[in-house]
Amino acid sequence: MRPFTIAVLVISLLATGAHAQGWGGAPEGGARGMQQSIDTWQRVEREKELIKQQNEFLMEQDRIQAERERQLILERRAQELARQQEQRQAEERIQRERASLAAERAKLEMTRAKLAVEQAHPGWESAIRTEQFSAWRKGQPASVQRLGESDDPKDAILMLDLYKRDTAVPMVVQKNVPAKRNPKARAEFMRQQPCPATGKSKGACPGYVVDHLKPIACGGADAPGNMQWKTTAEAKAKDAAGVRC
Repeated sequence: MRPFTIAVLVISLLATGAHAQGWGGAPEGGARGMQQSIDTWQRVEREKELIKQQNEFLMEQDRIQAERERQLILERRAQELARQQEQRQAEERIQRERASLAAERAKLEMTRAKLAVEQAHPGWESAIRTEQFSAWRKGQPASVQRLGESDDPKDAILMLDLYKRDTAVPMVVQKNVPAKRNPKARAEFMRQQPCPATGKSKGACPGYVVDHLKPIACGGADAPGNMQWKTTAEAKAKDAAGVRC
């Protein structure tokens, strides 16, 4: 099989050379034709190898470019996710700050409302906890009961006005509420009305205290004209009963 193959290859090469030089050519012409065929074949193989290498190079370049584009897409996606996360965190922080401000505002409004009611009805918080107020409220129409559920201090003041009108019971201020005193006003009162025990206009007054005719907690003035002497026992009894306005 191998000799046959070689013979066929030789005949093919001779035919190629004969075709190039003509059948009547000299033997040297056939050899040159064979050499030219071999050179052509080698050149074609080299060109094929070169094309193959070029294709492999181009394919590698395409792969590298595709990888770069994929990495770029991943980086952009990561940046977008980070930006979205920062935005969510900022929005959550803003919501927390808004909630905190709303709570502080509500707390401030509640304090203002209580002060407004306290100015109109001193001691109202103690009064609304009594059984008498609860019984009175239950007997009122729905329109009056709703006043106690309102956040408007005006509604609370109106309700307490109605309660005070119907019951004719003064609001009771918490007991033993310290009142601001003016030392100069007390000294002037003692100068005008010396101590009943010692007869002196200065110093201590055993068994007696300076009392206000109209309590300061009820709007009374801390002045000599609103002062009087009370025995210690009378003062204790008054404190035990609580201040009434």
